[in-house]
Amino acid sequence: MSLGDLEFTGDTKGCGFGIRTLPRSTPDTYHAAMNYVERFQLGLVSNCFLQQLGAGESLADLIEKASQFGMDHFELRQTALGDCEDDSLMPNPERLGKLAEANKWSSFNLAIAFPFWDVRRSAADPLFARAREAAQALSPSQPHLRLVDLDSHFRTIDDLNSRVDHVCSLAESMAATGGLLSIENSPYQSWPMLLSLLQACRQQLGNHRQALRLCFDPCNLFPAEAELATGAIRALAGNDLSMLHFKQRNGDGVDVTLCQGAVDWQDQLSGVAEIGYQGLGLFEITPSEDFWSNLKDSVEYLRAIKK
Repeated sequence: MSLGDLEFTGDTKGCGFGIRTLPRSTPDTYHAAMNYVERFQLGLVSNCFLQQLGAGESLADLIEKASQFGMDHFELRQTALGDCEDDSLMPNPERLGKLAEANKWSSFNLAIAFPFWDVRRSAADPLFARAREAAQALSPSQPHLRLVDLDSHFRTIDDLNSRVDHVCSLAESMAATGGLLSIENSPYQSWPMLLSLLQACRQQLGNHRQALRLCFDPCNLFPAEAELATGAIRALAGNDLSMLHFKQRNGDGVDVTLCQGAVDWQDQLSGVAEIGYQGLGLFEITPSEDFWSNLKDSVEYLRAIKK
């Protein structure tokens, strides 16, 4: 069997990604194979498309074009779903399902802003319930929902146990669908606090521990926790992670390309190798009119620093 016969979706050592045989007619299998060799199944977060979506381009067309750049996985982010969300930013499961069906050689997950630290926002919350349904529509065999908490602004917490119970209940709700819940480290909560939450939840979940993982974004450690950046990735095990976000901070914001800057990506990738993670690596660069050339530059930068 040649590399062209395979879709490489990451490591088989408990990281939740495997290798599936695909027909030879699969588009861009060369890119998929190369991405695996380079440790990651490459993709992007759809908020990269905000400029193009605002100019009237369809999400479906943008996904098709990004596939030609070697992007195999698409994290569809609330606020950047095009006509697959309504004016209140609620995802539309039916439209997302049709989008995924039309792009069957790509893989997908859904991402929303949801205050998972807030124990009042349960799995019955209308946004969470709709997002879970939409994640199922995007990937019926393994729904994947990623949450980022942009509302809870605190650096320490007295009652971690109640938050552990709460996040476990969200993860169990996804586990009931055969799916996965990811939580992202945010600049609004401290890294040690999030790490404690993740580890306590995964221990409490027991046999369902793989239903909860981390979306690790080292850029979100800057500037407040810059000194923790080197150690943060190395405090994790490979199967703690569901994905890694690629972006760079320069000055007060996120750059339009992956490039040199605050995040030492050579060090981060060394840490990734040390913990044995192989899986999703998603670009989340700042939207711009020059997105396509910026994406090309970002891919080239990533490949160059890994040599």
